Amino acid sequence: MDTYHPGDLLSVIHSTMGMMLMCPALGMLYSGLSPHSSALSMAGMNLAALSIAVLQWVVWGYSLALSPTGGKFMGNLRHAGFHHVALEPHPIAFGRLPGLAVAMFEGMFLCITAVILTGSIVGRGRVVPFVVFIFCWATVVYCPVACWVWGPNGWSGDMGALDFAGGSPVHINAGFTGLAYGIMLRWSRGRKIGQPSLNAPEPHYPHSSMLVMIGTGLLWTGWLGFASGGAFGANLMALMASSNTMIGGAFGGIAWAVLDFRIERKLSMIGFCSGAVSGLVSLSPSSGYVAPWAAIVCAIVGSLACNLATQIKFFIHVEDPLDVFAIHGVGGVVGSLLVGLFAEKEVAILDGNRAIKGGWVDHHYAQLGYQCAEVFSVAAYTFVVSLILLFIIDKIPGLHLRMGHEAECEGPDSNQHGEVCYEFLTQLGDDPLPNPDTDPSNTINGSSRRPSTDGNQFGIYELHAIQSKKVNDSYPMSSPSPLPPLPQSEIEAPPTPMLDFSLGPQQPVRQGLTRTLTSPLLGE
Repeated sequence: MDTYHPGDLLSVIHSTMGMMLMCPALGMLYSGLSPHSSALSMAGMNLAALSIAVLQWVVWGYSLALSPTGGKFMGNLRHAGFHHVALEPHPIAFGRLPGLAVAMFEGMFLCITAVILTGSIVGRGRVVPFVVFIFCWATVVYCPVACWVWGPNGWSGDMGALDFAGGSPVHINAGFTGLAYGIMLRWSRGRKIGQPSLNAPEPHYPHSSMLVMIGTGLLWTGWLGFASGGAFGANLMALMASSNTMIGGAFGGIAWAVLDFRIERKLSMIGFCSGAVSGLVSLSPSSGYVAPWAAIVCAIVGSLACNLATQIKFFIHVEDPLDVFAIHGVGGVVGSLLVGLFAEKEVAILDGNRAIKGGWVDHHYAQLGYQCAEVFSVAAYTFVVSLILLFIIDKIPGLHLRMGHEAECEGPDSNQHGEVCYEFLTQLGDDPLPNPDTDPSNTINGSSRRPSTDGNQFGIYELHAIQSKKVNDSYPMSSPSPLPPLPQSEIEAPPTPMLDFSLGPQQPVRQGLTRTLTSPLLGE
């Protein structure tokens, strides 16, 4: 134990705690973005995905991904069950941390990736097949990709590709897996990719903007540990990564909000939250390698790219209600490619261990090629293998991926869990249906809307107005009963007090009160 610096150990422990906070924060974010009939399911599925990811990581995930004796494409089972992990120094932490600290910290990346995937099944996917998929997917998709990028002997890292905090293993992985899940959920109902549906499911729109904002704030807080922990110690690189992360969230949110304001002439808070997450995603692969000025550029470019990518699903007709692919898939791709442009060797050496040649700003032009090789390899492998795995699971009896039509109308809270998040809203029935020519579920920001053929559109503001009217119509206020007239004696002015200690002029006598109700809430 004397071999390891207490400050480095404490720094990684705190980063792990911050990353743990991101999981329930994503649950709040996804719950707020979902209709009320899926609110509890979204929060619960996050905890389920977290638990299954921890189980897989302890059983053999860590050993398959980050075993010090692993190969270029996959690890081994030498450390299965966390065997021989506790005090053995790990090479990816430059020997400054024990294997157990690295295992717990790196395991949170798998947990967060699994939690992100819950956004792909909102209101449609069944719980048990999703849990089975997470365990299998972590074994055959996540662990190999993590071995390529972060493993001591991974081919991508040896080639020279840079990924500080999960651009490829987390965000590209989650985004393209979510795209595959959306395709399979569509195929499971007899619809083909690129073909519009005739009987589309009910649209999904944010039922609680406040939950979205609180979840985003907590997610942003945990992201500081997500980024700074990659420095594996209390050093200047951890400080730089944290600073760039704050920059990414702020400028990403502003860029998205400005782009939406240009179109909608409204400052959407959900749009800002979407942009903040996009900026954080875009900075993940580069937060420890770029200067603050470059972090601003990465955040703005990444946020704008994610905003525009929310329209892709309209052209290929893939169901992605919470824009997992647009935010994480596209954001991860853009952020990883920008590392090849803005990485600086002076920034990377701040921890005293990483000697890189930098990117285009350091005249190392081959770095962009390394980044392209990693990005396209991870995206292609993740999408193809996830699609095959989902197809196999969907064919197993009892593990069909999608709920039936009646179950979707009832909502996963009641159908899958037998519980509801808001008991009083169950009296209101289904969520309001907008114009069939529009689909407000197509983007996480709630303000970018699909063009309508008749000029009529429903955005998040109109949908909230519909819901409010439905609540008022379901609970009408009864007309107030007339008040009895006051006796004449009470209307008369009160008598002059016996004792008057005022030094100024006498105050005027008070006039009688008129009991007339004019409250607009009572309809008078």
